[in-house]
Order: sequence, then C-alpha cells, then structure tokens
Amino acid sequence: MSHAKKSLFIIFLAAMIMRLLAIYFFAGEKSLLHVSDSLTYLQVAKNIINHGAYSMEVSSTPHPDNFRTPLYPLFLLPFVFLKTSLYYPVIFQNIIFSLAIALFYLLTRRLVSPAIALVSSLLYALEPFTALISGQIMTEPLFTSFFVTALLIFVLYIKEKKNHLLYLATTLLALSALTRPVAFYLGIIIPGAIMLTRTAIKKAAMAGLLACSLYLAILSPWMIFITTKVHTLDFSSLSSFDLYAFHGKYFDEWRKRHNPALTDTLPLLDLSVINNTFDARSIYLLKSVGFNYLQTHFFEYTLYHFLRLPNLYTDSGYASILNGVPGAPAYFGWVEGGVLEELIANPRASINLFFHRPINLLPLIADLFFVLIATLALSSPFIHFLRHRAWPPAYLFLTFVLLIYTFLASPIGGPRLRIPINPILFFLGAIAALDWVYFIKTRLKIKPQ
Repeated sequence: MSHAKKSLFIIFLAAMIMRLLAIYFFAGEKSLLHVSDSLTYLQVAKNIINHGAYSMEVSSTPHPDNFRTPLYPLFLLPFVFLKTSLYYPVIFQNIIFSLAIALFYLLTRRLVSPAIALVSSLLYALEPFTALISGQIMTEPLFTSFFVTALLIFVLYIKEKKNHLLYLATTLLALSALTRPVAFYLGIIIPGAIMLTRTAIKKAAMAGLLACSLYLAILSPWMIFITTKVHTLDFSSLSSFDLYAFHGKYFDEWRKRHNPALTDTLPLLDLSVINNTFDARSIYLLKSVGFNYLQTHFFEYTLYHFLRLPNLYTDSGYASILNGVPGAPAYFGWVEGGVLEELIANPRASINLFFHRPINLLPLIADLFFVLIATLALSSPFIHFLRHRAWPPAYLFLTFVLLIYTFLASPIGGPRLRIPINPILFFLGAIAALDWVYFIKTRLKIKPQ
C-alpha cells in the first residue's frame, strides 16, 4: 500500500472513530437533537410526508415557509418515512463527512506538500467540537462537506484553469447554499475565482456566464418555490429571524451595557409562537422590527458589527464540551462564550478560578490555539509574499472567503459557525506556520563575510 493510500485510510478511520466516540457520549437518542434546530429539520420532513407541504410548522394545516433550506430536510426524509432511530441519519451523515475529510486530504495533496496536507487533514478529522456537533441532527456534516470541497476545487481551478473544475465547484457551492443559506451570499466568490486565474477577458466572461447560470439553475427550483408558495424573495427567513433575535438583541444588550439609561431600545416581541409551534409567518414582523432598529442606529451598529468580528475565533467551544462530560472534575460555566473571552472580561475572577481548578486551562489553551491558527491563516498571503515576492492567487482566494464568511457570521460568531471554515483555517494556518519558520530562519541566518 502506498504512503498516500495509508494516509487516506488513517484519516478516514480517525474521522470516523472520533465521530462514533462523540455519538457514544450522548446520553440517548433524544440527546442527538439540538433543541429547536433539530426539531425544525425533522418537522419539515414530517410535513412533506404527512401533508405534502414544505413547512416546519407543527399543525394539522401547516403553511409553506422558507425557514429551512431544503437539502437537509430532504436528506432526513427517508429516515423519517421509515421511522428509524435518530442514530441512523447521524451515523450516515458522519460516514459522508468522514469521506469528505479523506477527499480534503486528496485535494490538498494536489496543492501543497503531503506533510502539510496530512497535518491539516488530521486536525480536521480530530477536532472535538466539530465531531460533537456532527453527532446530532444538524446540517454541519453535509454543509461542511459540500462547502469545503467546493472551495478546494475552486482553488484547483485557479491553479489549473480547467473549466470543468469551475463548474464542479459551482455545483457544490450551490448544494451548500441549499443546505445552509449563508453560502447563498458567497456566490460572489465565483467571479472572484475566475478573476484570479488571469485568463483572457473574453474567455473569463464566457466561463463566468456559464458558471453563474449553472449556479442559478441549481437554485432555481427552490427560488421558484419561495416566490410562488411563500411569496417572498428572501432565500431563507432564517436570516430574517437572525436579524431580530441575534443581530438586534445582541446589539441592544451591548448598547445597554454601555448606557443603562437608554430609552430607544429594541422593542420586545413575543417569540412563543415560533418557539412552540414553529409557525414562521410571524418572522417577517421580526425582520421589520429588527431592520428598523439597526437602520435607526446604523453607524453605531456598523461599529458593533466590526468589533464582533473576532468573536468567530475566540471561543473554541471546548468549555462547553467539558461542561457536558459526566463526572467532570470541574464546573464550567462559560457555555455562552469562550474561556478567553471570560478572561478578558473578568481577569481577576478567571485567574483565581485557574488556580483553584487548573483543568480550566485546557479550554483556554484551545481558545488561544484558534486565535493563533486564525491569525496564521489570515496572514498566509502576506508571509508568502515576504518569502517569494509574489502574491499567491490560491491563498488570496481562500483568505477572501474567510474574510467574507467572518463578516457574515458577525455578530453571532462562536464555535458552531466556525465549523465550516475550520479545515481552511488548519490548511492555511499550517502553510503560514511553515512559511514563517523559513522566513525567520532566513532572516536570522548570518551571512559569511
């Protein structure tokens, strides 16, 4: 067996074992659900089967909605129809995910040295928080598989300038958008990849036209549905819900902390209908209220949005993992934020806790690791330029994607939203770390007289 095949087998096996271990540590079948998120995906599948309606509403007459994009509910459809245990779709999605991680290794081997491909792939396979979320009824395994594979094939297209790679990457990006709506807003990376190939304008324009047409063609059944049945142009009303429940509320809390005497605060709306029956019809009222609130404080919110950008990288999520481990020797109360964030906010109390419970240092080290790996990843084009005096198109493309994704993830941030870009962070971070070592070594080397 060749070295590449051995590495491929080890990566797939490591990814699968890590995910099976995560499933094993859940208390039972119900714990495979992630509160309302998982229930809404399952409810859409049930309503398709029982009522022929694409809706997450718990009702005998569910109304069509576009809260959840269709690919994951359709993935769950056969399992719901057959009334299988929840373990079946979870194990199946993790087989897909583990295969995608193995594919990540094969693709990165075509871009960098086998050593860097192996290190970044093993980090991808063994990252605990990703494995934990993969063990639940959640979109991350499917979405990350489509999304990361699409990004790497875009990079291969930039390197090799073969149009079939562009169309394959575009197809996977469209499938990722149908799995989670955030990818819909990343359609801008298609012309970005084409421009970085530096091909003739006429050829680039034709390739771009065909790729964008393919992208829209794949999304068109969903877009026809939302315009004709839901009567909206919103790709997903999840974004409208987030506008109020996360952007609006987080911003409102931030303003109140800075000025408790504020009177022009976010109006409080009753979310019980959405939380109890998953009736999405009231979401557009949330959108209107949230949008008006942010628009009224546009410049202040813009500042807040940019201040929250690092939040995507400062919480590893490992404090949450340790908090849920039965019989853990310490209590972790930092579930809604990283240990690093708590240390910055309350340094004295945090340091005191580290002395009394040293195990709390473990999630702090993990938080610092993600800050470091993100810093390295985002600096990768710069350090490549310092070493080779040329800007690398592939790293510029991936860094461009990271920056757009970071902007879209703010102000929510957090470890769950970082899962789809973790492998890109590991890949670029490993490259940049090696480049920095060579650069520093070269600078420190004393030239002979």
